[in-house]
Amino acid sequence: MTANVNGHAQSVGKGRGPDGKFLPGHGLGGRPRRPDLYVIAEQKAREEGVDLAAKLWQLVQKLFELALAGDTGAARLLLDRLTDPDPIRVETTRDASFYCSMTEAERGARIAHLLAIADARRRAAEAAEAEQRNGEVDHGADE
Repeated sequence: MTANVNGHAQSVGKGRGPDGKFLPGHGLGGRPRRPDLYVIAEQKAREEGVDLAAKLWQLVQKLFELALAGDTGAARLLLDRLTDPDPIRVETTRDASFYCSMTEAERGARIAHLLAIADARRRAAEAAEAEQRNGEVDHGADE
């Protein structure tokens, strides 16, 4: 059976409305969704008897060690993933040769300083959220 939609013949069949469009729940479904990596990792960890949370914590600890030793990639990954989405703007006024001439300890100290700033910002944001939640709870009790 066909229907005329905008001057064109449309096939009206199973799961289609009179206008030829798919009815809700009757579409082609599209491509299959990509599986969630965390769900897969949890299943595999359970099968192998591995404590996934402990392994992830070991990974985070290793990233901290690398960041504090001067690995800027590890520091960037930690800062990107463990801080709020409001970025810390860092502008350099020196050329790259200055930073290449720094010792491992100096780079580590700079990264530790950035991590401390990020941690302070995270704690401040958590405190503000807690204060807001407490205010909402108190306000809700007044009603």
